[in-house]
Formats: sequence, structure tokens, C-alpha cells
Amino acid sequence: SQVMATPTVAEGAPSDDATVCEIGCGTGAVLRHNASLPSVRHVVGIDPSSIFLSRARSIASSVEYVEAAAQAVPLPEASQDVIVMWTLLAHVPAAKQPAVLAEARRVLRPGSKIVIFDNDVCAWTFGVGEADPIQRAVDALTHAYISDPYLCRGSPSLLRTASFVPGGLTIHPTVATTEDSHGYGLEQRGVSTCCWAASRLTKPRRGRSAQS
Repeated sequence: SQVMATPTVAEGAPSDDATVCEIGCGTGAVLRHNASLPSVRHVVGIDPSSIFLSRARSIASSVEYVEAAAQAVPLPEASQDVIVMWTLLAHVPAAKQPAVLAEARRVLRPGSKIVIFDNDVCAWTFGVGEADPIQRAVDALTHAYISDPYLCRGSPSLLRTASFVPGGLTIHPTVATTEDSHGYGLEQRGVSTCCWAASRLTKPRRGRSAQS
């Protein structure tokens, strides 16, 4: 993530004194990296999860974090040079995405830039044959955690609707070959999701026993 974050934010900053806001910052990994760039003066991370932000503050207490929803960013109008959405929009239902982008546009200065990085979820392939259980596990993960698996396919029209001018689309293909790879982690999470769902189906329901 850090390698890909560097050129996008550096190219997006209109000056060497940029303010950067990441909406949906999670535990702050990308935000902390952007804070280290020489062209960035100030960063602020927005996330609705107090648990994620508590973890982020424990790692870097000097970075500013604000608990808020993506549709209601508590920042002044035209106050940011770069808005970053790193693996955020795919978790937002399609009907709510325009409101998130409208809020990003509100806090951006004229002529500034929004940087969006997300996974092309509908292209995740792990199976080596029909009905491969590993592919089924990843499909279960997608269904459970991703709100819009086709986000990347529709992002140009989505951005135009929000009055942004889509820039170049850069594709970063990955092939999972090691146990610490992103793909292997997805498989593990997918299997965990399937196991959780199976336990819910097999768990006996509590209720009053039938009276004779």
C-alpha cells in the first residue's frame, strides 16, 4: 500500500505545503505514510469506528484523527488539497456513494484532487476448477463484507456524476504466492466467514420446550 500511496498523493498535492484528508482511514497505515511525505504539511484521518481510531492513536498519537461518517466530514469547506479514499468506497452501498463523493468535493479546494484506491472485487479469482472450495470461501467473504463489488467498473461514470474529472486509471495486478500475501489473507478470512456462517446454521436455537 505504501509504495502505491507515494506517487498518487505526491502528484495530487498542488504545492509543497499540502493538507491531506483520508476518509475511511481505519487504523491509519496509509495516513501515517502520507504524513511522512515532504510535500505534505498536515494530515487528518476520518473514520466512524472508535475501535480503529483508538488503535491508530496508539500507534501515532501525533497524527490527527476524527471520528465521523464519510457523509458528514467535520471539516470546513474548501480546506483540503488532497482527499484520499483507500479501500473505502467498495464498502459503501452504491446508493450512498454519491453523498460520500459530494462531501469530499465540499472540503476540497478548487483545482485539488481526490485519490481513490480500491479493489476490483468482482475479479478476485482463486479457484483452479469448478466449485473450488477456496473460491467459494472468497465469494462468501465478498458477499459478507463488500457492498459494491463492481465499484471499479463503474467509477468513471460515478466520478463524473459527482462533478469530478476522472484521471488515469492505474491497475495493480497481484498474484498471491506466499502465506503473507494479501490473497492468502483473503482466503483465510473467507474460510473464517464460511465457518462462522456454518456455526450459526448448526447452533441449536434457544426456546421453550414443547409441553406434553
